[in-house]
Amino acid sequence: MPIRNISLQTLMLIAKLLCVIKVAKLMRKYLFIILTLICCHAFGQNPVFYKTTKKHNLYLIEMSGEIAKIYKMGIYHFKWPDTIIIKLDTLKRNIENKFKGNTYEINKKNEDLILKIEHSKTLITEIIEDKAAFLTLNKAYYLKSYFDMSDSVYNRFPLTKDLYGNRYNAWNNLANKSYNHNGFKQNIDREIQTISDSIFNIQTRLIQTTDFITSFVKKVNYSVLRDSVKELIINNRPQSGYFDKSVYQMAKTNPEYFYKLLQDFPKSKELIYFSVEQDKELIKQLKQVQGYEDLKKEFLKHYRFGKSMPYRGVGMYALFIGLITWGVVSQL
Repeated sequence: MPIRNISLQTLMLIAKLLCVIKVAKLMRKYLFIILTLICCHAFGQNPVFYKTTKKHNLYLIEMSGEIAKIYKMGIYHFKWPDTIIIKLDTLKRNIENKFKGNTYEINKKNEDLILKIEHSKTLITEIIEDKAAFLTLNKAYYLKSYFDMSDSVYNRFPLTKDLYGNRYNAWNNLANKSYNHNGFKQNIDREIQTISDSIFNIQTRLIQTTDFITSFVKKVNYSVLRDSVKELIINNRPQSGYFDKSVYQMAKTNPEYFYKLLQDFPKSKELIYFSVEQDKELIKQLKQVQGYEDLKKEFLKHYRFGKSMPYRGVGMYALFIGLITWGVVSQL
């Protein structure tokens, strides 16, 4: 019987017997060989990867000795689709030389693997390189971990800025994307936790600053409020949810603060505009503020243009349809 077909349990039994019996030095050499085989059997086997041939029903299979892992891949839709791992099933070889798990089953047909999935459907597989498999699994695992972290942050801090959009930058900045999947998961779990802790600390500080501005806007002077607003700008980017809420509350309390903020934060004027333009009553009050004529003129021009955009869109669509109709009629 070939050594590769000896089960791990058999090797362990032989090793125990040799340890109990007083064997000669020659036999001890065999003991060393058997122990080496056990280590190789348990730790040294390189997995072999397969994937299903249907692109729209993708599964990755990791075969490693007596164990097989089935990764069911799926699509996560947010602005654009991303491939993620949506299910993992671990299969064990049985006496019929088949691999069975809680959901899936693998049968061998000559050198081919046939995967049996839900509703007794079968899928053909093909072997793939380790690096390709690791890259697919690692990217899917990283994106899913990033989505889960982002969901957790949004649920706890609803005013935070968009985190989902950073997922590709974060992935592209990673080194060793084709690293062994198990080792990769351990590293990424630590990294995601570090990112989450950092976001938590930043969001906590932003909440405290925003609460201070909205609670004390009537009790402290403008310079104190302005310095607090500065803390809502990180790396020259206002943290939109907290920034909007704070600016709106300041303008609502004292409309003149709106123009003072435009003077002090000219690079953030678009966000300052956005924070108030949904409140028609506040817009009326902003028009009545004395002075600041240039700032007022620029803001009202922006406000009127924004209000006219839906009508401009309808007009352009009508013009487009009219040109098409004219072209068809002229051809006839």
